[in-house]
Amino acid sequence: MEVEDLKNKANEFLDLLYKKFNCDHNSTNTVLHLAEEVGEIAREINKPNIRKNEQIDMENLKEQIGDVLILVMRLAKIHDINLEKTVQNKIKKIKEIHNL
Repeated sequence: MEVEDLKNKANEFLDLLYKKFNCDHNSTNTVLHLAEEVGEIAREINKPNIRKNEQIDMENLKEQIGDVLILVMRLAKIHDINLEKTVQNKIKKIKEIHNL
């Protein structure tokens, strides 16, 4: 599946979910939700540093990364951003900056 196809599929899902719960996931709400999900990733990654006897729960980490990706795709849709082109351009720019 292409990135833009995945973006469309994620947004179709979110539209159904938001309609069911009668909520408005505009740009501001999406960014706030995204920050929350990134925090959950940080908490999972940091788990072994806080509690030496605990390991990262890979299933939870996968779910949280999935949440982040879906929300990034929502922001991209809201602001009409082509993710594939954006990532390609960013990689090109970083390569130029660092002579890679």
